[in-house]
Amino acid sequence: MRLLVPYHYIEISMKGGIEQATFEMLNSMLPNLDALILVRDSNFDSSLLQKLQSHPKVSIVYFSNRAPTLIARVLRRWHRWKREKFRSRKLYWNLSDTQELRAIIDNFGATHCLYFFTRFQKPPQISIPLFGVIHDLWWHTMPASETLIDREDYCLKTWIKAATHLICISDNTREEVLTLHPESAEKVVSIPLGLTIPAPSKAIAKPSNDSGITHFYYPAQFKANKRHIDLLEAALKMARMGLEFKITFTGQDTEKIVADSPIDNQQLEACRLIYSNNRSLLADHIVVLGFTSREAVESLYRNCHAIVLTSIYEGFGLPLTEGISRGSPVICTDIAVFREQATRYQFEDWVRYFESGNVEQLTTILSNFIQYPIPRIEPDLIPHRLSRWTWKDTADAYLRLLQPPKP
Repeated sequence: MRLLVPYHYIEISMKGGIEQATFEMLNSMLPNLDALILVRDSNFDSSLLQKLQSHPKVSIVYFSNRAPTLIARVLRRWHRWKREKFRSRKLYWNLSDTQELRAIIDNFGATHCLYFFTRFQKPPQISIPLFGVIHDLWWHTMPASETLIDREDYCLKTWIKAATHLICISDNTREEVLTLHPESAEKVVSIPLGLTIPAPSKAIAKPSNDSGITHFYYPAQFKANKRHIDLLEAALKMARMGLEFKITFTGQDTEKIVADSPIDNQQLEACRLIYSNNRSLLADHIVVLGFTSREAVESLYRNCHAIVLTSIYEGFGLPLTEGISRGSPVICTDIAVFREQATRYQFEDWVRYFESGNVEQLTTILSNFIQYPIPRIEPDLIPHRLSRWTWKDTADAYLRLLQPPKP
């Protein structure tokens, strides 16, 4: 199989978890590919994708019509203006890749095409099998305008019509798609994301509690569905109770939580105001690092006392499995995708659930954890349970779907 992967990088959605998952997937698929043709934007540098460049099976091609030229910038502004002016559901963020990809297919002999991100992308009309990944349908859960919902639904519908198969990253996401398009049951499949079984030294790290301070960690982009506000409100309650704890936030735009300047988004601004209006109480308890290196994330996973995930909606929720794979207990909202993961790996004993948006319940669980912490997962339990589904299993499932074995 000679796999063609068009990779338009859209920072507001792909920075962090999606980019990490894409790298893990491609890296796991490479041993079984004849070639990987990665088409990427020339104005986007990714340390993860750069790791693939030296592989002998990988060819890097740049979208010529996405070069950061004056003409390209004018075109982007023109299309942005048309989207805002006419509110057309047929206007995508990116122009069609059809002509360019057809030429690349001919030049490199590509046999299959896989988009790891389908939102904002117009499916190309090409001669080889086309596949795409659906990460979530957030616009049906979070507040969104009718125009945005209509445009996102139209994009999903065009992909269902054009693709050979669409891959959802969780069973719950597939159910959401089939609720809208029950006729597409055979075309839309579920292949969950995987994980890497860490070395024992990474899994058995035990955070120090000599100072009597309990460390919680929340890795998530600063978006409304991540509900940082719930964790901040719980932190304020615990600070008033005199409890000793720290909460570290990492993820794109989380630095805005402690910023002095107002945020345009009212939901996120409410979050900033909680910290700003209670800085004297929260400053000693809240650490905000913004988007940080993978090495720093790994260190936080290994050295915190618990991962806290307050999302009210996720397509998958990768930090839950990443945290558990490093031995950390998890405190998270009681949503389907988190239950799905805990059940898959049989780590229910190390997960504590609270009702989405219930700050009182979250505060109680965090306070109880400070007094009676859940021990980290025993190292000998981790490899056995994590081996139930790894990135290799995910990659193998993708390969079987893209190129089914001959009868």
